[in-house]
Amino acid sequence: MLVSILLLSLSFLSPALDAVDAKASLSADPEDEVLDLGGDDAAERVCPELAVTPEAFFNDYQLAVDKLGVDRIPYFSCGADCQGLTGPQKQRNLDLWTLVGAPHAGPLFYGKASPAGFHELANALLDADAAGQWPTLAGLDCNGFTHRFAEQNGWAWAGVNLDPPKYASKPHIQTTRDICPGDFIVYEGVRHVAVVGERTGQEVINGVQLDTFKVYESVSDGTPKGLQVNIQGFDLTGREHFKLHHSHQPSRTRSNAVVVVPGSGTL
Repeated sequence: MLVSILLLSLSFLSPALDAVDAKASLSADPEDEVLDLGGDDAAERVCPELAVTPEAFFNDYQLAVDKLGVDRIPYFSCGADCQGLTGPQKQRNLDLWTLVGAPHAGPLFYGKASPAGFHELANALLDADAAGQWPTLAGLDCNGFTHRFAEQNGWAWAGVNLDPPKYASKPHIQTTRDICPGDFIVYEGVRHVAVVGERTGQEVINGVQLDTFKVYESVSDGTPKGLQVNIQGFDLTGREHFKLHHSHQPSRTRSNAVVVVPGSGTL
């Protein structure tokens, strides 16, 4: 008789317990769940943690030129051809090598030097009482800068001689929402690559309201040339393709489409 009463009581309690479980499930924090929405509703990308930020890396280069009282590291690129220079150019190259004579100095002559190389150059020029006399055959090209940034963050895929278009072999970022500091900008139709910095907000540029970011790069054309940072607006002109608009110099907007690829990961 007692067993029958207990079983009957449990049968009445069961629906009430199920209702409590359902209510608890509905009140759960939605952030506790991972949803694969797919397509344009895909979850927002989580930006990777960087060992060195673009801003800190750029500032390390800038400290070297500040020592010498010059504006910026100039653009310079000649690759292995520098070894074959003749006449006065070769002599200037050899003189500079002798002047610097430091472990990080070699890549100065190819446009590929790290901040340490430029600090050694600056110190050597100061020791020689030659501050402000920047050598003709020393500078930084676009993928020299991006390679050294990747190197500082442990991304071995972006080798020192990786041709800028090959950066685009990585998956492309499809919306400005998913652009992160440390991503790379690859220009189509020209051999140029740059580093995305911090998101700065939104601005109306050339009549269009755009998401804006700092962009760090060493440029070979326009004014000024060399290593610089500018705020640029990203205009999504097609799936995975953007057009960049300079915030403070709208006339410098390029006609080239660009793609944005993540710095972290592998090719």
